[in-house]
Amino acid sequence: MKLPLWRRRPREEELEEEIQGHLQMAIRDRMERGESAEEAELAARREFGNVGLIKETTRGIWGWTEAELLFDDMRYGLRMLRKAPGWTIVMCAVLALGIGLTTAIFSLAHGILLRALPYPDPERIVALSLTNTTAAAAGHSRISVNSANWMEWREQSRLFDDIAIARVAVSFNLTGDGRPVRVEGARTSWNLSQTLGVRPLLGRLFTEEEARQDAKVAVLSYGFWDRRFARDSAIIGRSIQLNGEAFEVIGVTPPGFHYPTKDFDLLAPLFIPPDEARAFGHFYYKAIGRLKPGVSLQQAQAAFLRGQLLWPGGI
Repeated sequence: MKLPLWRRRPREEELEEEIQGHLQMAIRDRMERGESAEEAELAARREFGNVGLIKETTRGIWGWTEAELLFDDMRYGLRMLRKAPGWTIVMCAVLALGIGLTTAIFSLAHGILLRALPYPDPERIVALSLTNTTAAAAGHSRISVNSANWMEWREQSRLFDDIAIARVAVSFNLTGDGRPVRVEGARTSWNLSQTLGVRPLLGRLFTEEEARQDAKVAVLSYGFWDRRFARDSAIIGRSIQLNGEAFEVIGVTPPGFHYPTKDFDLLAPLFIPPDEARAFGHFYYKAIGRLKPGVSLQQAQAAFLRGQLLWPGGI
């Protein structure tokens, strides 16, 4: 049991008195046997041993050795810092920077690796990609998918509730209603919201028919709606000019919705021309799927590798 620090001084004095008492008794005993005072003191101290070591061992038993060392280090550190104020400022700045970087790295790791996806049953959501043996030999084993892959997977897979695709890095020039800006967006398949299990904050997401007709409709991200339109709920049904064409705003995504890219500004329907749908080319889509309840990732991977789906690939 550790003693409180306020009891340290009385115990130190008791320890010193006890040690000195033992030494004096040993010295008197030797002097009574005929030794001189000097010889008796040297012999008694030699037999008694290292006084400093005995004190340190006793303090360790009392439990304040660690506290004593800590306070000694703190006093020494404070003295050194007072002697060199310039160095103190530099060290404080370095410590603040280190703490800030550590916090930022942890926040990034938490956001990317630790925090669950903000969708229902996130453990059932998986990314899908193709595996190219030539690319694998070069260390780049995963490649994007094309629209034909997506159609075949949706038709033949019994492992997924649904599979959606998205084309990212689609830029639009927004004009009118304020200063012109370039916004980053994505074109996504009509079933993205049901694959992720997400409902819009306002309005709706586009339909399969709108995707087939290449309808000029757009869904704004929550962040872009906040920045550009000050969270005006009357934005639903309004037209905005994108690349010189009028797009009707039909919805706003909820906060925390970050697919297919973290910083997208708006989503538009993905129109797939008939000639592209029949060709296994144009590998520039990201694919995401929702596994059926009870289907594991390992089962889905094994099915892809066994060729149970028309186009073998990796998840």
